Amino acid sequence: MTPGTLLAWHRRLIAAKWDYSTWRTRTGRPPTRAALKNLVLRLELQIYTCNGTAAQNWASGTTLPAPQAILNIGLNATTYPTVITPGDANGDGNPDLYAVSNLQQVYEYLGTAPNGTVAQLGNPVPIGLLGGNVSTTLTGGSIMRPGDTAYAKYTRLVMQADGNLVLYSLKTGAPVWSSKTNGNPGAWATMQSDGNLVVYKPLTDSSGNPIYPTPGSSSNALWSSGTPGYAGAKAVVQDDCNFVIYDATGQARWNTNTYNPNP
Repeated sequence: MTPGTLLAWHRRLIAAKWDYSTWRTRTGRPPTRAALKNLVLRLELQIYTCNGTAAQNWASGTTLPAPQAILNIGLNATTYPTVITPGDANGDGNPDLYAVSNLQQVYEYLGTAPNGTVAQLGNPVPIGLLGGNVSTTLTGGSIMRPGDTAYAKYTRLVMQADGNLVLYSLKTGAPVWSSKTNGNPGAWATMQSDGNLVVYKPLTDSSGNPIYPTPGSSSNALWSSGTPGYAGAKAVVQDDCNFVIYDATGQARWNTNTYNPNP
């Protein structure tokens, strides 16, 4: 399950006008947080009644069903400002839930067998970060986390959730270059201050949260551009479809060989 999937669910919910306006108690300007909406979160997570069918999805309708007993799974509005559920996402008959922390870490709570009509959830599993757009110029110390994307005129560079750094054509949607590091979920990329562009294995702190030290340890490197020794270098996703590393004097030191000014 990827953050992109969560966004797709969100778009479908909005299209269906599930705005839950009856929950709104604030006046004035509404919250401007983009991407995902709070669907079932107040101060603690409240699990709502299942629909009573063989496929135990959340009960649906134009108004929310009466809340059942609170199932405290450690979520609070400060640390987890966003929670969303698509219902049964993996087809096992139990509704699943996803939470996004204030550090943009996405957690998956797979549904388990309900207790009567009250849905139950398993332990949280971190599945990556909610990605965002980054600059097409990656200077020393720049980081691309899983899901991060840099858009140029004809291409986009994306650090995929599967660990692959990929340059895609916006016209065809086809990849034109990749680091070939797929199969490493949670991997991330950094343009180091020494001029080397590196994809690293995922790392976590003692609490299990992802960390992104740059420069990283060579023992954790999955791929690199092989350009250390050029302090002040930068990597540029260009409008001519090429991805290039320039040293501090402006000389190209590495590129994806994908130059095409008129794709």
